[in-house]
Amino acid sequence: MKQLLPNNYTKVGRPSQSVAKIIRRKTADIYIDDNHLQHISLKHGKELAAIGFDALTFVQLVVKNYNRIYKGTGNSLQLVLYNGKPKVTAIEFSIETGIL
Repeated sequence: MKQLLPNNYTKVGRPSQSVAKIIRRKTADIYIDDNHLQHISLKHGKELAAIGFDALTFVQLVVKNYNRIYKGTGNSLQLVLYNGKPKVTAIEFSIETGIL
């Protein structure tokens, strides 16, 4: 069930305490707004539908099950779900705001 927050933000997950320690941040919720969900749907909707996901469920899956973390652009991090194949799934979010 989608939990709506102010400004159409939806909570998609929260890094564990051990991850927060590694990235030297307090653990905090990660959010996505409707505009980013729409962007993901437009760009990857067919691929996601083929594997049985909508954009929100897919983002939640990656945030919950990532197995690598990389520095993103600027002040952001990428949570990566790596499965050993050439293509990876990455979700980038601001470490200051916790917003995708």
